[in-house]
Amino acid sequence: MDSSLHMTPDAFRKLGYEAIDWIARYMEQVEEYPVLSQSEPGDLRSQLPSQAPFEPEPLEAVFEDLNRLILPGVTHWQSPNPISLPFSPETTRARRSWES
Repeated sequence: MDSSLHMTPDAFRKLGYEAIDWIARYMEQVEEYPVLSQSEPGDLRSQLPSQAPFEPEPLEAVFEDLNRLILPGVTHWQSPNPISLPFSPETTRARRSWES
């Protein structure tokens, strides 16, 4: 088996920490995002290549795609920003306490 196709445990650990840091930054900054999706149907598909890349991309490129392509289309259901959503944090919390 070609070992050049496999990352070392240290490289895996580094990329894992970068992924956790991206998630933690998202959680710290979620109130800065608009609660509702800023995309229209088909927006994401029109921005993606017609085929998946043949070679792997660096994790930095994946994070860039997440920030540039995915996050604008996300509805942030658990955003602390006030908006009338059926699954806002308040209704989720109330439902959880009712179910207990």
